[in-house]
Amino acid sequence: MLLAAAVGAAQMVFAVRMKAGRKWARVALTVLAGITLVLAGVNTSSGMGKVPETGRPSWSAWRQRC
Repeated sequence: MLLAAAVGAAQMVFAVRMKAGRKWARVALTVLAGITLVLAGVNTSSGMGKVPETGRPSWSAWRQRC
């Protein structure tokens, strides 16, 4: 959760810098997007965030309990 907040904040900072005309911000934003995709793939393949009994994402299990 903390990593997601840090990545989101970095994306906002780089987007503002890119709008201001900084060329390096475009490269940094592209690299950060690539890292985000790799981390999403690792999270999906490792099964993190899923309820062990059902194998479904934890938010769907939470919705069924409500």
